[in-house]
Amino acid sequence: MERSYFPKAWYFIAIALLPVAGCSDSQFTGNSTAKKSSPAANDADTEKNGQDELADSADDQTANYDGDAGGAEDDLLADSKRECKKYVAVSLVIDTSGSMGRVDVNVNVNVPDPNNPQDNQVDIDVDNTNTGEAKRQMDFVIESVQEFVSNLESKDYVGLSRFSTDAEGIVPLSEDKAPVIEALTGLNPDGNTNIVGGLNQGLTSLKQLPADLPHQKFLVLLSDGRHNQEGDPVVTAGEMKQNNPDIKFITIGYKLKDEGKDALTQIASTPDSYLDAPSSESVVQKFQELSENICDY
Repeated sequence: MERSYFPKAWYFIAIALLPVAGCSDSQFTGNSTAKKSSPAANDADTEKNGQDELADSADDQTANYDGDAGGAEDDLLADSKRECKKYVAVSLVIDTSGSMGRVDVNVNVNVPDPNNPQDNQVDIDVDNTNTGEAKRQMDFVIESVQEFVSNLESKDYVGLSRFSTDAEGIVPLSEDKAPVIEALTGLNPDGNTNIVGGLNQGLTSLKQLPADLPHQKFLVLLSDGRHNQEGDPVVTAGEMKQNNPDIKFITIGYKLKDEGKDALTQIASTPDSYLDAPSSESVVQKFQELSENICDY
């Protein structure tokens, strides 16, 4: 009887097809290492990536903040003409006693010659003779202070007080320079010299500033005479400096004698914070120096 080999042939064909039947779509297309991700796995990956991006963003913001903190602050000046780069708040306190109304003159006396009586005369050269105008000491102070105020930075604060027998605040401290410049022209010399009152008024003006104002604070007092009212300005200033270490006291002595110089030197924060102006030309120069180097005093 002849045997049939047909079943054996189908057996081998079926064995050969088994691996193909068990392949995934990716394996069937030849991508044997690829896996399909489940929806849950995809969501987890998306969430993790989002968290990583937020962390990177926070790191970037921290880095930027640290960089800003180390750079220019609001109270710093990058292009100021002043050597120090901080904004300042200046309380100007000006002596308006009667002596400030003296006409500023330079007197030259010729040595008498008995052989030429006509030469025995006194020549008086009045400052500013090139304009034909006699100027008071107050006029030189007004012009000098106006120039100082004009040279302040836009965000600097400045205010004005005056003292004679009494003392008063004229312009409160602010960034607006125009009121101070205008008020200076109205200062009229009269009365005695009350330096204690001037100090109190100048400090009161500074105390009205916002507590968080980052500006360096100065009280700048100018006088041409000795205190002759109640109180002791040296004692008053000493208490002020002790209680207000953040305020620098600068004093300017205008044609002062030794006793007046000593008092203003002790009122100032340091001996170098007293500026001596023995002439009208030097008082102009002292305010110009303040414009450039006020933080050094």
